[in-house]
Amino acid sequence: MNVLVVNAGSSSLKYQLLDTDTREVFAKGNCERIGSEMGVFGHSENGGTKQTEEVPFPDHRSAIARVLEELEKTDFTIDGIGHRIVQGGWHFDDSAVVDDEVMAKILEVAPLAPLHNYGEAAAIEYCREKYPELPNVAVFDTSFHMTMPEVAYTYALPKGRVRQVSRAQVRRPRHEPPLRVDDGQGDPGHALPPSAFVPPGQRRLARRY
Repeated sequence: MNVLVVNAGSSSLKYQLLDTDTREVFAKGNCERIGSEMGVFGHSENGGTKQTEEVPFPDHRSAIARVLEELEKTDFTIDGIGHRIVQGGWHFDDSAVVDDEVMAKILEVAPLAPLHNYGEAAAIEYCREKYPELPNVAVFDTSFHMTMPEVAYTYALPKGRVRQVSRAQVRRPRHEPPLRVDDGQGDPGHALPPSAFVPPGQRRLARRY
């Protein structure tokens, strides 16, 4: 099955077209400086040299349109499209096939990640319009955190405040072991404190309350 994987950021869009069975990458590239007067489009096929050109990218729709235009010049087929979504809020604990209801929920929680969700939603909408016969699947950074036990996601705050705050505002779908640093005494096994892994905005909130 050939899947086009789209990762739309705040001002960029990266993509790969690959066979999910063999992991062979047929094409990949990126659109940079989306929203600027002039952007940069890069594209390569079958492991070849990346070709770049300046292209105006006023928004994410124009970026994904350029990607699909380039892929249509090839003999590669697309059987489905996967989209990385930063914020799924409280709605999604797993990936979801995109329909009108899923789109509405992505936009509902977009204020939690406004620099990302709106652009990601625009890319999805264009793909659905361009290829209505193809499935679009959204993969949410926040899905893992919807399955965390209460003891893990609850802040050490007064109960009245805890109900207003959750640990749902995260950025990465992949989770790595805690970072370990030299403690200055020659011990490379010293672990960073838990607060090091809490986003700065949440640390400020915790200090405030």
